[in-house]
Amino acid sequence: MRVTVRLQPGDLANIRFAVSPATHLLTAVGPFRSPAAGRWWHNVRRHAPAAAAPVLELIGAKPGFSPDFLTPSIALDPRRPAPSIADELDVMRSADSSRVAAELAVYDDVAEPPRVVRALREDGRGVERLADSMYALYRSCLADDWPAIERRLRADLAYRAGVLAERGVGAMLDSLAPGQADHSSLTVPGGCRGAGGIEFALDGRGFLLSANTFLDANWLFSIGPWQQPFLAYPALHAAEPPAAARDRDTLATLIGRGRAAALRAIGAGCTTGELAARLAVSAPTASVHASALREAGLLASAREGREVVHSVTALGAGLLVANRAPGRRRP
Repeated sequence: MRVTVRLQPGDLANIRFAVSPATHLLTAVGPFRSPAAGRWWHNVRRHAPAAAAPVLELIGAKPGFSPDFLTPSIALDPRRPAPSIADELDVMRSADSSRVAAELAVYDDVAEPPRVVRALREDGRGVERLADSMYALYRSCLADDWPAIERRLRADLAYRAGVLAERGVGAMLDSLAPGQADHSSLTVPGGCRGAGGIEFALDGRGFLLSANTFLDANWLFSIGPWQQPFLAYPALHAAEPPAAARDRDTLATLIGRGRAAALRAIGAGCTTGELAARLAVSAPTASVHASALREAGLLASAREGREVVHSVTALGAGLLVANRAPGRRRP
């Protein structure tokens, strides 16, 4: 199904980014999961505890749908760490009862609504219990993989933010949906099966963009009246590289093996000493690699006390996303 999002100038002026562990969790266990998510879920579902049954029952009851209150919109704040699953569940627990009731009405046409729907309607602590169920599923199945996933999401978002800053909103939208986006609309494959297409108008509310490693071609949308619209798109690295690219390290070919290793090793940020330890080289050698990458605009360095801390720039993040090392396992 093709989904078209109609944009107004106010929407373009209010684009923000998000990283959402809750959306990843629900994407991975939903009925229309991507092949990558299917492989991940096949490997971890045996760890799902009995306490996770309510959320799994709710997600499986109506294919292609999950209530928006399960995935609250929380924008990234550069002054703070990215929202955690606990932050998202705190927002979920505070959902207004009228909102919960309105979203659960979608299950009225299900032949046998799941017991959890009845519990949410009748139990004053139903949403809190469902949040506990989601947390149990996250802790048992996704928590170990989440730090690596989050690093990849940040690389993708750094690339998008860099395109936005350097070339404008039109170029950033085109990077998400080549040839299908302009300043008035964004048309992409939706997460539901069906013929034809649907349209949404954001009415100047703007939207959150969230990279998702568990999506392939399809996008996910949360465009209800209760929160800022949320658009989850396939992260760049989620697609399998061509066979030839899997057999060679294209980043090493481009900038050299040592500097490629250094750029990858910096991760979310590190000091020169930490970089040397990660590469198993001397501190002077690590410093030479960092200087070369900084001169190329691939990393930035800042002094913090007696240490120099290196971080990957938007340009460096774009190179990392587009040139993954061969043979690396994806979540």
